[in-house]
Amino acid sequence: MLPSVLMDGEFSLFHFWLDGDVQDGISYEGDIFCCLCTVDSEYRPQLYHYACHLMQKDSVVITVSDEHCSLWISLRSPNLGHLKSQCIDEERISEFLELSID
Repeated sequence: MLPSVLMDGEFSLFHFWLDGDVQDGISYEGDIFCCLCTVDSEYRPQLYHYACHLMQKDSVVITVSDEHCSLWISLRSPNLGHLKSQCIDEERISEFLELSID
C-alpha cells in the first residue's frame, strides 16, 4: 500500500489539543491525522520513502506545497506517541533512506 499525497488546497487544516500542546490536524477519508513532521520540498522523495515504510504499520498521508511537504499520521495509530517523540527532520529522514538502501 502506498501513502496518499495531497496537494495544497486538497485538504483543510485545523488545530486540536493533544499531549498538552496545540497540534495541526487534517481530516482525510474518514480519519483524522496529526502532523508528524514538515520538511523542505527538496526532501520530498526521502519523505515519501519514509512514509512508505510507515505504511506497513500505520495510516499516513503526505501533503505537498511549493515550499514544503508534511507527513501526517492517523490519531488511531498505536505508534503515534512514539513517532511524535522522535523529532523527525530532514537529517533523520535522509539517514533512514541511507540505511534502507544499504
